[in-house]
Amino acid sequence: MGELVRVCARCGHVNPMDGPDRCRNCWSALSGVAPVPRAEGERSPRFASLRKRRVLLPSLLVLAVGLTVWGVLVFFDLGPNPPTATTRAAAEVVRGVWSQVGRTAENSGFSPEHIFVPRKIDWSYDTSEPLLAAPTVDEERLYLTTQTGRILALDRGSGEVVWQYDTGHHAGFPATATPAVAGELVIAPVRPGRVVGLHRRTREVVWETDIRAPLMASPIVVEGSVYVGAGDEMLYALDAATGRERWTFHVLDRITAPVAYADDAVVVVNEESLVHIVDTNTGRKRFVYDAGAGSLGRNIRGGPAIHGELAYFHTQGGTVWAVDRRTITYPFERAIAYWKTNFFLWGITSELPVQKGTAWITGLGGTLMHGPATAHDTVYAATVEGRVWALDAGSGEVRWSTQPGAGISSGVTVAGDTVVLGTEDGRLLGLNAHTGEQQWDFGLGGKISSRPVAVDGKLYLASEDGKVYAVSG
Repeated sequence: MGELVRVCARCGHVNPMDGPDRCRNCWSALSGVAPVPRAEGERSPRFASLRKRRVLLPSLLVLAVGLTVWGVLVFFDLGPNPPTATTRAAAEVVRGVWSQVGRTAENSGFSPEHIFVPRKIDWSYDTSEPLLAAPTVDEERLYLTTQTGRILALDRGSGEVVWQYDTGHHAGFPATATPAVAGELVIAPVRPGRVVGLHRRTREVVWETDIRAPLMASPIVVEGSVYVGAGDEMLYALDAATGRERWTFHVLDRITAPVAYADDAVVVVNEESLVHIVDTNTGRKRFVYDAGAGSLGRNIRGGPAIHGELAYFHTQGGTVWAVDRRTITYPFERAIAYWKTNFFLWGITSELPVQKGTAWITGLGGTLMHGPATAHDTVYAATVEGRVWALDAGSGEVRWSTQPGAGISSGVTVAGDTVVLGTEDGRLLGLNAHTGEQQWDFGLGGKISSRPVAVDGKLYLASEDGKVYAVSG
């Protein structure tokens, strides 16, 4: 018959016959409980339920502890930090140079230098390749990349080639990345996936890093680090002195635009609808914002810009957004916001929730492709169809808008009190930054495909027909 046991009527625990008269699990009285064989007792429904509880409760406890630890790590930004940069090299922001794509680390596209009314072309250089990226300008030279994998240094005064470096990678697509100059290095991405650091005077290769993913975004160099996004949906932070990887961050879609930097954080946009703010010391997320929320627009075009505490970007459908870059995303917040939005769309709630971090959203209409510029407490944006807008940086209210009569094909530059743009029909336009009134118009020929660079009263720019121009007053 085998061993006899008593099964607790309350919890189902199997108790030996020679044990106490109370259940060892719940301390209920066992008096009056008939003995049964152990095999029969362990087949009872109460014993099976108890066994499940004994497995389930510890599992739930382990899960709760794991989630708590994860939440603490995220909330307090704990965990191992990546290696720090070995240098403090940065792209200079001083008079007489334009050292990286948006000039400032904030990607503002602004220079306080006054420019003269353009009257002549000082020189032009024909690369015989379509150009989509602006050059970089230091005290002596211009630097640019081409679709055949060349990095060129041109004399700033004459336009003659000082040196040329052939990376050996012929992408077959127009180059879209502007090099950055930091210290004695020219740092340039090559589309098939390499970032090269060249000595700007000797052309010597100082370092080379293989990203193994398409590179279409221009780098920025701040506090010893190179920040550049790639087609593998990753933002890379490289040591400016060695090219070694400090950290990477996944943004969930490819990156084709430069980042903006302020206060130990970078703002990076992917091509879909997400904006990430990443801590540059740790490589971890501070904040994520979804421009697709509420169906107000999706595809982000052009890079972000920072002015004060706000970060600005625009979506292709003609909407400009301002978000508070100091905002922090905590665990589960995005999931909660997702369901709140769906409850509104399903008619369960009556109000569309405002996404955390939203400062303002202004719909302009038209197609926005090149990223905003910021200056004079104003955000400037231009549509492909040919309308230029100035919005109050704090409120998003329209200060002025104007339509010069041609499609806009370049990013916006603000030089002193002048907004400078390039057009589809090859003209440079100068508008008063405070009123929008057109001040001058200068014809070049080919479609102007890059943001004009304003240095020492002159303008340097690239055109889609492959020419680089120096224009003066």
